[in-house]
Amino acid sequence: LSCTSKVLKENLAIEELGLSDEAQPVRLAHIQIGDKLIRLRRVFDTLDTGRSGKLSLAEVKMAFRIHVNRHLSPADLQAICSSHGVNAPLSDLPLDKIYITFDDFCTLVSEYKRKVRDPSRSRGRAVGESVLAKTAHFFSHLVTAPLHVAASWISDLTAAGGRHNNQHRPSSSSTAQGRRGSAVRDVYLGGAVNSQWREQLAIPALKKSGLTYYNPAVCSSRRLIPIEASAMDNSRVLLFALLADSRCMADMCEAAYLIGLGCNVVLCLQKLPPDARIAGEALSTQAIKDYNRGRCYLSDYANREGVPVFDELSEALQCVIDKSKSNK
Repeated sequence: LSCTSKVLKENLAIEELGLSDEAQPVRLAHIQIGDKLIRLRRVFDTLDTGRSGKLSLAEVKMAFRIHVNRHLSPADLQAICSSHGVNAPLSDLPLDKIYITFDDFCTLVSEYKRKVRDPSRSRGRAVGESVLAKTAHFFSHLVTAPLHVAASWISDLTAAGGRHNNQHRPSSSSTAQGRRGSAVRDVYLGGAVNSQWREQLAIPALKKSGLTYYNPAVCSSRRLIPIEASAMDNSRVLLFALLADSRCMADMCEAAYLIGLGCNVVLCLQKLPPDARIAGEALSTQAIKDYNRGRCYLSDYANREGVPVFDELSEALQCVIDKSKSNK
């Protein structure tokens, strides 16, 4: 009833209600609509490389940044540590020794996503916004409505041409929220899935550099392909590691397509050896030639488009880190 009264008196939208109105399900934050829950789970699993079901608070900081696109404040970190019985100055907080489960992570995101950092400023702003909302509501009937009719008539004349032009417009990754509401990440880790190069090399290097990433290897369900495509659209740098222990046919096609779109791609291309075995299967000489020929075609195309190509994964990772830092 109090929320309904506030909405009517202050002319608010339902979505503008926050924690102060007890509108967010903090205690049962894991009860979310499917798409939101899937994105939370993917962010959590991306950083939970050991599949322990827990994240350290240091990893939670990065997961929160991936999902919400802002950092947890020092006051937020101290409050979280205090809830776990740890009271210490910010510089002494044991971020690597406090672990949080997925349910706790959902609760944390729900609680701190809309948290206002300065309550005194928020009260003054709320009063000002209330006055502005009522004023805007008055002028919307006096001025905006007639203009809206004219604008609708003009937009109907140009809609067909606008739709045609937008069909060929490439997506952009420069905003804080992209397609389907996915958060922007620094690096997309595409490529071979038969080896542990992500967990052993890429993820530790990116974490050390303070960069966010998306790991498509955490789940192979076809149901999540739209979310994976969204992650590609909303990553600043796309790394494709086509290693010597994998066929990588689909990854070569994806990389070529993204290069053609003008995306920020970095390639690590390794040719298959003459005695290559993949998943215990010995490849024929002709198959090895075909896979290596595909790699040569992709390398040639990438060079013509100015895309960096490396033989060593460590060099490709360093290029990705440099590009990500320069794009911030």
